[in-house]
Amino acid sequence: MPAKFWKKRFTENWLSFIDSLTQQPGFVFLDASFSSGAYGKYSIAAYDPFLIFEGKRNEVRIIRKDGVVFLEEEPLEVLEKLLIQYREEYPELPDKNFSYFTPGAYGFLSYELGYRLQNLTCALKDDLLLPEIRFAFYDKISIYDHQSKVAWELISEEDKNMTSCQALLEEGGGFPPLNPIQKKRSLGSFSSSSFTKEEYNRAFGKLMNHIEKGDIYQANLCQRFSFPFQGDPWETYLRLRESHPTPLSAFLNTGRNFILSASPELFLKKTGTYIETCPIKGTKRIPLHKNEERRAMDELLQSEKDRAEHLMIVDLERNDLGRICETASIKVDDFMRVETCGSVFHLVSTVSGKLKSKISLKEILRGVFPGGSITGAPKRKAMSIIAELEPVVRGVYTGALGWIGFSGDFMFNIPIRTAVIQDDFVHFSVGGGIVSDSTSEGEYQEILDKGEAFFELFGSAPAAL
Repeated sequence: MPAKFWKKRFTENWLSFIDSLTQQPGFVFLDASFSSGAYGKYSIAAYDPFLIFEGKRNEVRIIRKDGVVFLEEEPLEVLEKLLIQYREEYPELPDKNFSYFTPGAYGFLSYELGYRLQNLTCALKDDLLLPEIRFAFYDKISIYDHQSKVAWELISEEDKNMTSCQALLEEGGGFPPLNPIQKKRSLGSFSSSSFTKEEYNRAFGKLMNHIEKGDIYQANLCQRFSFPFQGDPWETYLRLRESHPTPLSAFLNTGRNFILSASPELFLKKTGTYIETCPIKGTKRIPLHKNEERRAMDELLQSEKDRAEHLMIVDLERNDLGRICETASIKVDDFMRVETCGSVFHLVSTVSGKLKSKISLKEILRGVFPGGSITGAPKRKAMSIIAELEPVVRGVYTGALGWIGFSGDFMFNIPIRTAVIQDDFVHFSVGGGIVSDSTSEGEYQEILDKGEAFFELFGSAPAAL
Protein backbone atom coordinates (compact mmCIF):
# COMPACT_ATOMS: atom_id res chain seq x y z
CA MET A 1 0.00 0.00 0.00
CA PRO A 2 1.23 3.56 -0.72
CA ALA A 3 2.33 5.73 2.21
CA LYS A 4 -0.40 7.70 3.95
CA PHE A 5 -0.34 10.80 6.11
CA TRP A 6 -2.71 13.31 7.77
CA LYS A 7 -2.87 16.91 6.60
CA LYS A 8 -4.56 19.76 8.47
CA ARG A 9 -6.75 22.25 6.60
CA PHE A 10 -8.48 25.36 7.98
CA THR A 11 -11.66 26.23 6.12
CA GLU A 12 -14.83 28.18 6.82
CA ASN A 13 -16.79 26.41 4.07
CA TRP A 14 -15.91 22.75 3.96
CA LEU A 15 -18.91 21.99 1.75
CA SER A 16 -17.33 24.05 -1.04
CA PHE A 17 -14.21 21.90 -0.76
CA ILE A 18 -16.10 18.62 -1.11
CA ASP A 19 -18.58 19.93 -3.69
CA SER A 20 -16.16 19.13 -6.51
CA LEU A 21 -15.97 15.50 -5.33
CA THR A 22 -19.68 14.71 -5.20
CA GLN A 23 -19.97 13.75 -8.87
CA GLN A 24 -17.18 11.19 -8.55
CA PRO A 25 -18.49 7.61 -8.40
CA GLY A 26 -17.52 6.24 -5.01
CA PHE A 27 -17.97 9.51 -3.11
CA VAL A 28 -19.41 9.12 0.41
CA PHE A 29 -20.51 11.88 2.78
CA LEU A 30 -21.48 11.06 6.38
CA ASP A 31 -23.00 14.32 7.51
CA ALA A 32 -23.68 15.77 10.95
CA SER A 33 -25.79 18.50 9.32
CA PHE A 34 -24.50 20.99 11.90
CA SER A 35 -26.74 19.37 14.51
CA SER A 36 -26.11 19.43 18.23
CA GLY A 37 -25.85 16.32 20.35
CA ALA A 38 -23.46 13.41 20.67
CA TYR A 39 -23.04 12.85 16.94
CA GLY A 40 -23.53 16.36 15.64
CA LYS A 41 -20.01 17.80 15.70
CA TYR A 42 -18.08 15.97 12.96
CA SER A 43 -18.71 15.09 9.34
CA ILE A 44 -16.64 12.95 7.00
CA ALA A 45 -16.14 12.73 3.24
CA ALA A 46 -14.40 9.84 1.48
CA TYR A 47 -13.60 9.51 -2.23
CA ASP A 48 -11.74 7.44 -4.82
CA PRO A 49 -11.99 4.03 -3.08
CA PHE A 50 -9.11 1.60 -3.44
CA LEU A 51 -11.43 -1.40 -3.03
CA ILE A 52 -15.15 -2.04 -3.55
CA PHE A 53 -16.85 -4.97 -1.83
CA GLU A 54 -20.30 -6.31 -2.74
CA GLY A 55 -22.08 -9.40 -1.48
CA LYS A 56 -25.41 -11.12 -1.95
CA ARG A 57 -26.33 -14.50 -0.49
CA ASN A 58 -23.05 -16.50 -0.68
CA GLU A 59 -21.57 -14.57 -3.58
CA VAL A 60 -18.91 -11.88 -3.33
CA ARG A 61 -17.39 -9.45 -5.79
CA ILE A 62 -14.20 -7.59 -4.82
CA ILE A 63 -12.94 -4.80 -7.09
CA ARG A 64 -9.37 -3.63 -6.55
CA LYS A 65 -7.34 -1.35 -8.79
CA ASP A 66 -5.48 -4.39 -10.12
CA GLY A 67 -8.57 -6.40 -11.05
CA VAL A 68 -11.87 -8.04 -10.04
CA VAL A 69 -12.25 -11.18 -7.90
CA PHE A 70 -15.40 -13.33 -7.61
CA LEU A 71 -15.87 -15.63 -4.61
CA GLU A 72 -18.52 -18.07 -3.42
CA GLU A 73 -18.14 -17.44 0.31
CA GLU A 74 -20.05 -15.93 3.20
CA PRO A 75 -19.86 -12.15 2.49
CA LEU A 76 -19.64 -10.97 6.10
CA GLU A 77 -16.76 -13.33 6.84
CA VAL A 78 -14.86 -12.12 3.75
CA LEU A 79 -15.56 -8.49 4.70
CA GLU A 80 -14.16 -8.95 8.19
CA LYS A 81 -11.00 -10.60 6.82
CA LEU A 82 -10.46 -7.61 4.53
CA LEU A 83 -10.86 -5.15 7.41
CA ILE A 84 -8.27 -7.04 9.46
CA GLN A 85 -5.92 -7.17 6.46
CA TYR A 86 -5.76 -3.37 6.24
CA ARG A 87 -5.78 -2.68 10.00
CA GLU A 88 -2.04 -2.01 10.28
CA GLU A 89 -1.82 0.15 7.15
CA TYR A 90 -3.17 3.41 8.56
CA PRO A 91 -1.63 6.10 10.77
CA GLU A 92 -3.31 7.00 14.06
CA LEU A 93 -5.91 9.73 14.06
CA PRO A 94 -4.43 13.20 14.65
CA ASP A 95 -7.24 14.13 17.04
CA LYS A 96 -8.62 11.53 19.47
CA ASN A 97 -11.97 13.34 19.39
CA PHE A 98 -12.41 11.91 15.91
CA SER A 99 -12.47 8.41 17.37
CA TYR A 100 -15.92 7.56 16.03
CA PHE A 101 -14.83 8.33 12.44
CA THR A 102 -11.87 6.17 11.53
CA PRO A 103 -10.33 5.00 8.24
CA GLY A 104 -12.15 1.96 6.97
CA ALA A 105 -15.06 0.82 4.84
CA TYR A 106 -18.14 2.94 4.16
CA GLY A 107 -21.43 1.69 2.78
CA PHE A 108 -24.63 -0.14 3.64
CA LEU A 109 -26.35 -3.38 4.61
CA SER A 110 -29.69 -4.01 2.93
CA TYR A 111 -32.66 -4.96 5.09
CA GLU A 112 -32.96 -8.33 3.33
CA LEU A 113 -29.58 -9.41 4.71
CA GLY A 114 -31.51 -9.87 7.95
CA TYR A 115 -33.57 -12.71 6.50
CA ARG A 116 -30.44 -14.71 5.76
CA LEU A 117 -28.91 -13.93 9.17
CA GLN A 118 -32.15 -14.98 10.89
CA ASN A 119 -32.58 -18.08 8.68
CA LEU A 120 -35.88 -16.79 7.28
CA THR A 121 -37.32 -16.84 3.76
CA CYS A 122 -38.00 -13.69 1.75
CA ALA A 123 -39.35 -13.99 -1.80
CA LEU A 124 -40.48 -10.38 -2.35
CA LYS A 125 -40.02 -8.66 -5.70
CA ASP A 126 -36.43 -7.38 -6.02
CA ASP A 127 -36.83 -4.73 -8.72
CA LEU A 128 -33.91 -2.44 -7.79
CA LEU A 129 -31.41 -5.34 -7.58
CA LEU A 130 -29.23 -3.85 -4.86
CA PRO A 131 -26.53 -5.96 -3.18
CA GLU A 132 -27.19 -7.15 0.36
CA ILE A 133 -23.84 -5.69 1.41
CA ARG A 134 -21.86 -2.91 -0.26
CA PHE A 135 -18.79 -1.22 1.22
CA ALA A 136 -16.03 0.81 -0.37
CA PHE A 137 -12.58 1.05 1.24
CA TYR A 138 -10.87 4.44 1.29
CA ASP A 139 -7.45 5.92 1.86
CA LYS A 140 -8.66 9.43 0.94
CA ILE A 141 -10.89 10.90 3.62
CA SER A 142 -11.55 14.29 5.17
CA ILE A 143 -12.92 14.68 8.72
CA TYR A 144 -14.40 18.08 9.53
CA ASP A 145 -15.01 19.66 12.93
CA HIS A 146 -17.97 22.02 12.49
CA GLN A 147 -17.12 23.96 15.65
CA SER A 148 -13.41 24.65 15.12
CA LYS A 149 -13.69 24.81 11.28
CA VAL A 150 -10.72 22.44 10.99
CA ALA A 151 -10.50 19.51 8.59
CA TRP A 152 -8.04 16.65 8.83
CA GLU A 153 -7.37 14.90 5.54
CA LEU A 154 -5.92 11.42 5.12
CA ILE A 155 -3.98 11.41 1.87
CA SER A 156 -2.37 8.49 0.05
CA GLU A 157 0.67 8.70 -2.23
CA GLU A 158 -1.11 6.67 -4.88
CA ASP A 159 0.17 5.33 -8.18
CA LYS A 160 -1.34 7.64 -10.78
CA ASN A 161 -1.13 4.94 -13.45
CA MET A 162 -3.48 2.55 -11.65
CA THR A 163 -6.94 2.01 -13.11
CA SER A 164 -9.71 3.22 -10.79
CA CYS A 165 -11.90 0.70 -9.01
CA GLN A 166 -14.98 2.36 -10.46
CA ALA A 167 -13.72 1.90 -14.03
CA LEU A 168 -13.21 -1.80 -13.36
CA LEU A 169 -16.68 -2.01 -11.86
CA GLU A 170 -18.21 -0.44 -14.95
CA GLU A 171 -16.07 -2.29 -17.52
CA GLY A 172 -15.62 -5.63 -15.79
CA GLY A 173 -18.38 -7.44 -17.62
CA GLY A 174 -21.05 -7.16 -14.95
CA PHE A 175 -22.01 -9.64 -12.27
CA PRO A 176 -25.49 -10.94 -13.17
CA PRO A 177 -26.06 -13.13 -10.07
CA LEU A 178 -25.31 -10.25 -7.72
CA ASN A 179 -25.87 -6.70 -8.87
CA PRO A 180 -26.16 -6.35 -12.64
CA ILE A 181 -25.51 -2.94 -14.16
CA GLN A 182 -28.69 -2.82 -16.19
CA LYS A 183 -29.86 -0.53 -18.93
CA LYS A 184 -32.30 2.10 -17.79
CA ARG A 185 -35.86 0.79 -17.62
CA SER A 186 -38.94 2.93 -17.42
CA LEU A 187 -41.42 2.64 -14.57
CA GLY A 188 -43.82 4.90 -16.44
CA SER A 189 -44.24 8.66 -16.41
CA PHE A 190 -46.31 8.90 -13.22
CA SER A 191 -45.61 8.34 -9.56
CA SER A 192 -46.34 4.93 -8.09
CA SER A 193 -46.83 3.40 -4.65
CA SER A 194 -46.19 -0.15 -3.53
CA PHE A 195 -49.66 -0.10 -1.88
CA THR A 196 -52.88 1.53 -2.97
CA LYS A 197 -54.93 2.79 -0.04
CA GLU A 198 -57.20 -0.24 -0.38
CA GLU A 199 -54.23 -2.64 -0.49
CA TYR A 200 -52.74 -0.99 2.58
CA ASN A 201 -56.01 -1.45 4.45
CA ARG A 202 -56.09 -5.15 3.56
CA ALA A 203 -52.47 -5.66 4.64
CA PHE A 204 -53.20 -3.75 7.86
CA GLY A 205 -56.17 -6.02 8.54
CA LYS A 206 -54.07 -9.17 8.08
CA LEU A 207 -51.41 -7.80 10.39
CA MET A 208 -54.00 -6.96 13.05
CA ASN A 209 -55.29 -10.55 12.85
CA HIS A 210 -51.78 -11.75 13.74
CA ILE A 211 -51.71 -9.35 16.69
CA GLU A 212 -55.15 -10.47 17.90
CA LYS A 213 -54.09 -14.14 17.71
CA GLY A 214 -50.97 -13.36 19.76
CA ASP A 215 -48.50 -14.20 16.98
CA ILE A 216 -46.87 -10.78 17.44
CA TYR A 217 -47.28 -7.72 19.62
CA GLN A 218 -46.10 -5.19 17.07
CA ALA A 219 -44.89 -4.96 13.47
CA ASN A 220 -43.64 -2.23 11.18
CA LEU A 221 -45.50 -2.03 7.86
CA CYS A 222 -43.93 0.19 5.21
CA GLN A 223 -44.89 1.57 1.83
CA ARG A 224 -42.58 2.58 -1.03
CA PHE A 225 -43.18 5.62 -3.23
CA SER A 226 -41.50 6.12 -6.62
CA PHE A 227 -41.34 9.33 -8.65
CA PRO A 228 -39.58 10.35 -11.89
CA PHE A 229 -36.38 12.27 -11.11
CA GLN A 230 -34.44 14.62 -13.39
CA GLY A 231 -32.65 16.87 -10.90
CA ASP A 232 -29.13 16.95 -9.50
CA PRO A 233 -28.79 14.44 -6.63
CA TRP A 234 -26.24 16.50 -4.69
CA GLU A 235 -28.27 19.72 -4.92
CA THR A 236 -31.31 17.74 -3.85
CA TYR A 237 -29.41 16.41 -0.86
CA LEU A 238 -28.32 19.91 0.15
CA ARG A 239 -31.97 20.99 0.17
CA LEU A 240 -32.82 17.93 2.27
CA ARG A 241 -30.12 18.65 4.86
CA GLU A 242 -31.25 22.28 5.09
CA SER A 243 -34.89 21.39 5.71
CA HIS A 244 -34.31 18.17 7.65
CA PRO A 245 -30.98 18.36 9.56
CA THR A 246 -30.05 15.24 11.49
CA PRO A 247 -26.72 14.11 12.98
CA LEU A 248 -26.79 10.83 11.01
CA SER A 249 -27.39 12.06 7.47
CA ALA A 250 -25.56 10.63 4.47
CA PHE A 251 -25.00 10.99 0.73
CA LEU A 252 -23.53 8.13 -1.35
CA ASN A 253 -22.65 8.12 -5.04
CA THR A 254 -22.12 4.43 -5.83
CA GLY A 255 -21.75 4.96 -9.57
CA ARG A 256 -24.96 3.07 -10.22
CA ASN A 257 -27.24 5.03 -7.94
CA PHE A 258 -27.34 7.79 -5.34
CA ILE A 259 -28.44 7.30 -1.75
CA LEU A 260 -29.74 10.32 0.19
CA SER A 261 -30.43 9.78 3.89
CA ALA A 262 -31.64 12.10 6.63
CA SER A 263 -32.02 9.46 9.31
CA PRO A 264 -32.34 10.44 12.97
CA GLU A 265 -31.94 6.90 14.33
CA LEU A 266 -28.67 5.38 15.55
CA PHE A 267 -28.77 1.64 14.91
CA LEU A 268 -25.42 0.57 16.36
CA LYS A 269 -22.25 2.23 17.60
CA LYS A 270 -19.32 0.10 18.73
CA THR A 271 -16.25 1.48 20.49
CA GLY A 272 -13.97 -1.26 21.75
CA THR A 273 -16.23 -3.56 23.75
CA TYR A 274 -18.94 -0.91 24.28
CA ILE A 275 -21.99 -1.04 22.02
CA GLU A 276 -25.18 1.01 21.99
CA THR A 277 -28.41 1.41 20.05
CA CYS A 278 -30.97 4.24 20.16
CA PRO A 279 -34.39 2.95 19.08
CA ILE A 280 -37.06 5.40 17.95
CA LYS A 281 -40.73 4.60 18.39
CA GLY A 282 -43.50 7.16 18.77
CA THR A 283 -44.01 10.05 16.36
CA LYS A 284 -46.08 13.24 16.40
CA ARG A 285 -46.24 16.09 13.94
CA ILE A 286 -44.77 19.38 15.22
CA PRO A 287 -47.42 22.14 15.33
CA LEU A 288 -47.03 25.15 13.08
CA HIS A 289 -47.25 27.53 16.03
CA LYS A 290 -44.31 27.58 18.44
CA ASN A 291 -46.49 28.06 21.51
CA GLU A 292 -48.23 24.73 20.81
CA GLU A 293 -45.05 22.62 20.75
CA ARG A 294 -44.94 21.93 24.49
CA ARG A 295 -48.49 20.60 24.41
CA ALA A 296 -47.69 18.34 21.44
CA MET A 297 -44.60 16.95 23.21
CA ASP A 298 -46.65 16.23 26.35
CA GLU A 299 -49.32 14.49 24.27
CA LEU A 300 -46.66 12.28 22.69
CA LEU A 301 -45.14 11.42 26.08
CA GLN A 302 -48.57 10.63 27.53
CA SER A 303 -49.89 8.66 24.54
CA GLU A 304 -50.66 5.11 25.73
CA LYS A 305 -50.21 3.73 22.21
CA ASP A 306 -46.83 5.39 21.67
CA ARG A 307 -45.57 4.52 25.14
CA ALA A 308 -46.58 0.87 24.76
CA GLU A 309 -45.02 0.72 21.32
CA HIS A 310 -41.79 2.28 22.57
CA LEU A 311 -41.51 0.08 25.64
CA MET A 312 -41.89 -3.07 23.53
CA ILE A 313 -39.06 -1.99 21.24
CA VAL A 314 -36.77 -1.09 24.14
CA ASP A 315 -37.38 -4.54 25.63
CA LEU A 316 -36.67 -6.11 22.23
CA GLU A 317 -33.38 -4.21 21.93
CA ARG A 318 -32.38 -5.29 25.43
CA ASN A 319 -33.04 -8.90 24.44
CA ASP A 320 -31.08 -8.48 21.19
CA LEU A 321 -28.07 -7.03 23.00
CA GLY A 322 -28.38 -9.88 25.49
CA ARG A 323 -27.35 -12.26 22.71
CA ILE A 324 -24.04 -10.50 22.15
CA CYS A 325 -23.28 -8.71 25.46
CA GLU A 326 -22.46 -9.65 29.00
CA THR A 327 -25.90 -9.83 30.62
CA ALA A 328 -25.16 -7.69 33.68
CA SER A 329 -23.79 -4.90 31.48
CA ILE A 330 -27.01 -4.07 29.62
CA LYS A 331 -28.70 -0.84 30.66
CA VAL A 332 -31.19 1.76 29.43
CA ASP A 333 -30.32 5.48 29.57
CA ASP A 334 -32.47 8.54 28.79
CA PHE A 335 -35.56 6.40 28.56
CA MET A 336 -38.32 7.75 26.30
CA ARG A 337 -36.89 11.21 25.70
CA VAL A 338 -38.38 13.50 23.04
CA GLU A 339 -36.16 14.46 20.09
CA THR A 340 -36.95 16.71 17.12
CA CYS A 341 -36.42 15.60 13.53
CA GLY A 342 -37.62 17.89 10.76
CA SER A 343 -41.40 18.24 11.02
CA VAL A 344 -41.97 15.57 13.69
CA PHE A 345 -41.19 14.71 17.32
CA HIS A 346 -39.87 11.23 18.17
CA LEU A 347 -39.61 9.18 21.36
CA VAL A 348 -36.04 7.87 21.77
CA SER A 349 -34.14 5.72 24.29
CA THR A 350 -30.53 4.53 24.55
CA VAL A 351 -29.77 0.85 25.22
CA SER A 352 -26.14 -0.19 25.74
CA GLY A 353 -23.93 -3.06 26.89
CA LYS A 354 -20.45 -4.59 26.99
CA LEU A 355 -19.75 -7.07 24.19
CA LYS A 356 -18.76 -10.66 24.90
CA SER A 357 -15.10 -11.39 24.25
CA LYS A 358 -13.88 -12.37 20.77
CA ILE A 359 -17.23 -11.79 19.10
CA SER A 360 -17.18 -11.37 15.31
CA LEU A 361 -18.94 -8.80 13.12
CA LYS A 362 -21.19 -11.55 11.75
CA GLU A 363 -22.13 -12.71 15.25
CA ILE A 364 -22.96 -9.15 16.29
CA LEU A 365 -25.19 -8.62 13.27
CA ARG A 366 -26.86 -12.00 13.64
CA GLY A 367 -27.81 -10.99 17.18
CA VAL A 368 -29.27 -7.56 16.42
CA PHE A 369 -29.82 -6.99 12.67
CA PRO A 370 -32.14 -5.60 11.45
CA GLY A 371 -33.18 -3.12 14.13
CA GLY A 372 -36.21 -3.84 16.28
CA SER A 373 -37.85 -0.45 15.73
CA ILE A 374 -38.40 -1.21 12.03
CA THR A 375 -39.33 -4.89 12.32
CA GLY A 376 -41.48 -5.71 15.35
CA ALA A 377 -41.81 -7.99 18.35
CA PRO A 378 -41.09 -10.85 18.44
CA LYS A 379 -38.64 -9.90 15.71
CA ARG A 380 -38.37 -13.14 13.69
CA LYS A 381 -42.13 -13.65 13.51
CA ALA A 382 -42.71 -10.00 12.63
CA MET A 383 -40.14 -10.25 9.82
CA SER A 384 -41.87 -13.34 8.42
CA ILE A 385 -45.21 -11.52 8.38
CA ILE A 386 -43.64 -8.45 6.77
CA ALA A 387 -42.25 -10.68 4.00
CA GLU A 388 -45.81 -11.88 3.32
CA LEU A 389 -47.48 -8.47 3.34
CA GLU A 390 -45.08 -5.94 1.76
CA PRO A 391 -45.03 -6.04 -2.07
CA VAL A 392 -41.31 -5.28 -2.71
CA VAL A 393 -37.97 -5.66 -0.92
CA ARG A 394 -36.88 -2.73 1.24
CA GLY A 395 -33.24 -2.62 0.12
CA VAL A 396 -31.23 0.11 1.86
CA TYR A 397 -34.33 1.36 3.69
CA THR A 398 -34.35 0.08 7.30
CA GLY A 399 -31.08 -1.78 6.76
CA ALA A 400 -27.93 -0.07 8.07
CA LEU A 401 -25.78 2.72 6.61
CA GLY A 402 -22.43 3.97 7.90
CA TRP A 403 -18.85 2.85 8.40
CA ILE A 404 -16.74 0.00 9.76
CA GLY A 405 -13.27 1.08 10.83
CA PHE A 406 -10.13 -0.97 10.27
CA SER A 407 -9.94 -0.82 14.08
CA GLY A 408 -13.06 -2.99 14.35
CA ASP A 409 -15.25 -0.15 15.61
CA PHE A 410 -18.31 0.87 13.63
CA MET A 411 -21.32 3.17 13.55
CA PHE A 412 -24.54 2.76 11.56
CA ASN A 413 -27.79 4.61 11.27
CA ILE A 414 -31.06 2.92 10.40
CA PRO A 415 -31.84 4.39 6.97
CA ILE A 416 -35.30 5.83 7.43
CA ARG A 417 -35.98 9.15 5.67
CA THR A 418 -33.82 7.64 2.91
CA ALA A 419 -34.15 7.80 -0.89
CA VAL A 420 -32.45 5.86 -3.69
CA ILE A 421 -32.09 7.65 -7.04
CA GLN A 422 -31.65 5.12 -9.83
CA ASP A 423 -32.56 4.90 -13.53
CA ASP A 424 -34.17 8.38 -13.59
CA PHE A 425 -36.48 7.53 -10.68
CA VAL A 426 -36.35 8.22 -6.98
CA HIS A 427 -37.61 5.59 -4.55
CA PHE A 428 -38.22 6.04 -0.83
CA SER A 429 -40.21 4.13 1.76
CA VAL A 430 -42.09 5.17 4.87
CA GLY A 431 -43.46 2.94 7.60
CA GLY A 432 -44.97 2.85 11.04
CA GLY A 433 -45.23 0.49 13.99
CA ILE A 434 -48.63 -1.17 14.37
CA VAL A 435 -49.92 -2.38 17.75
CA SER A 436 -53.26 -3.65 19.08
CA ASP A 437 -54.95 -0.26 19.34
CA SER A 438 -53.69 1.08 16.00
CA THR A 439 -56.14 2.12 13.30
CA SER A 440 -55.65 1.86 9.56
CA GLU A 441 -56.52 5.52 9.03
CA GLY A 442 -54.21 6.67 11.79
CA GLU A 443 -51.25 4.59 10.61
CA TYR A 444 -51.70 5.65 6.99
CA GLN A 445 -51.81 9.30 8.03
CA GLU A 446 -48.60 8.76 10.01
CA ILE A 447 -46.95 7.47 6.82
CA LEU A 448 -48.01 10.63 5.00
CA ASP A 449 -46.78 12.83 7.86
CA LYS A 450 -43.39 11.11 7.97
CA GLY A 451 -43.05 11.28 4.19
CA GLU A 452 -44.06 14.92 3.86
CA ALA A 453 -40.48 16.21 3.71
CA PHE A 454 -39.69 13.91 0.77
CA PHE A 455 -42.98 14.61 -1.02
CA GLU A 456 -42.10 18.31 -0.89
CA LEU A 457 -38.44 17.70 -1.78
CA PHE A 458 -39.29 15.79 -4.96
CA GLY A 459 -42.28 17.95 -5.85
CA SER A 460 -44.72 15.04 -6.00
CA ALA A 461 -47.71 13.79 -4.07
CA PRO A 462 -48.40 10.15 -3.23
CA ALA A 463 -50.28 8.27 -5.92
CA ALA A 464 -52.43 6.44 -3.37
CA LEU A 465 -54.47 8.67 -1.08
